Amino acid sequence: MQWSETTPLSPVNLNDLENRISQATQNVENAKTPISQAISDMGQAAAAADSFATLAAKIRNISKDANAATQELIAGKTAYVGGKKIVGTMPNRGGQTITDNAANTANITQVSGFGLWGDGYGGSLYFKPGVTGFIDANTIFRQEVYGLNPDVVKAGQTIGANSASGAGSGFVKGTFTSDANLEAQYVVEGFSGYAKGQKVSGTLPNRNNEVPVDLWMSWDPGDGSGRRLYAKPPRGYYAGNYAGGWNSVYNTYLPGQPDWKPENILQGKSIYGIAGTTIPHVYAAEGSDETFYGSSTTYVIARRFRIDAPGTNTYTISWVMFGANGIGDVRINGQTYPNTWFKSNEYSNVTCSMNWNLTEGDIVDIVVRVEYSSSRVSLWGSKITNASPSSPRFITRDKSKEGTASG
Repeated sequence: MQWSETTPLSPVNLNDLENRISQATQNVENAKTPISQAISDMGQAAAAADSFATLAAKIRNISKDANAATQELIAGKTAYVGGKKIVGTMPNRGGQTITDNAANTANITQVSGFGLWGDGYGGSLYFKPGVTGFIDANTIFRQEVYGLNPDVVKAGQTIGANSASGAGSGFVKGTFTSDANLEAQYVVEGFSGYAKGQKVSGTLPNRNNEVPVDLWMSWDPGDGSGRRLYAKPPRGYYAGNYAGGWNSVYNTYLPGQPDWKPENILQGKSIYGIAGTTIPHVYAAEGSDETFYGSSTTYVIARRFRIDAPGTNTYTISWVMFGANGIGDVRINGQTYPNTWFKSNEYSNVTCSMNWNLTEGDIVDIVVRVEYSSSRVSLWGSKITNASPSSPRFITRDKSKEGTASG
C-alpha cells in the first residue's frame, strides 16, 4: 500500500509502517558491507560494523598517506595524492641514449678502486648523469671522459673490458708505449715498431748474407789450445747459422789452431796479423827418381821454379848433367840470355852453376836439348839457393810445365 496523509492509523497500517522502517534500516546496514570492503581494498582497515561516520573518515584517509609529487611521476601518468589527482611531469628516458658533455668538470665526482681486483679490471668511475628522468634496462648513459684516447692507454691494456669478457670494438684499446726504449738503429731496415706513441722505422742494415769482416784480431790464450781469430763484422742484423749460408757474429772466434804461430809462417809473410819468422830451406838436391831424361833437339823445360821471397835477392842456380851432346841453359821469365848454356859429355857428370839477381814472382826454367836426335841427356840435382842465408829464400817448384817445349 501507499502511505499518504489520509492513510488511517489502524493497527494493521501501523504494523506495516513498522515493518517498512525496519526493512529500510536493514538495507542501510547491508550497504555498509561493500563500502567497507572497497575501503579495505584501498589500503584502509574497515568493517561493515563501522558507523557511517567512521567509514566516511576512512574514505577521506585513503590518499592522505601518499607523498608523490608531480615531478616524481612519469610524464603522462596520473595518481591521487591527498585526495587530489596529479599528473606526472618527470621525463621518460626509457630506451634513450643520454649524452653528457660536461664529464670532465663537475659531473665526474670520484675515480677510485684501481687494482682492487688484480685482473686488469682497473678502477671505478663515479659520475652524475646530469639529467633527471625515468630510466629502464635499455637506457644508455654516454659519459664523455676528456683525454681518454688509445694513445694515452698503455699498449696491450683495454679500458672497458675485463680479461674474461675480452675487448670488443666498443672499448678503448691502448696504443701508448711510454715505457718502450726502441730506437731506429736497433730495428732492421724494412721493419718498424712503436715507442712512446711514435712509429719507429728501422735503420739497422740487414746483413743476412755474406759480409766481409772489417775488424779482426788474433789472440793466444796460452793454454795450448792454439791461437784464436776474433772477427767483428760490420754493424747490422745477422740471422746466425741458417740454411741460407754462413754469417758472422760480433766478437766470435774460430776454434784455436795450434799450428798457427810465427815459426810455422815464412819470414816476410803474415797471416791475419801473425808475421812469420821461419826462413825455409833451399830447394834440396833431387834423388835418382827425380832425374829428367831428354832426347829432343829443341829445348824442353826440365825444371821450373818460382821465386816467392819478397824483394830482389841473389840466387845460385845449379844442376848436374850427363850424356853425349846435351845442352843445358837457363831462361828467366821465358827470356834467353847469352853465355848461360852448358854442354854435357858421355864420360863424366857436368855440374852447372850460375848466379842471378831474382825478384819475387820471377819464373826460372832450366831447359835442355840434344844436338843430335840419336843423343840422350839426363839432368838431376837441380836447385836454387840464396847467396845471403839471412834473407828470406822461399822458392816453389812448378811441375805443371816440366817436360813441355820451351819457346
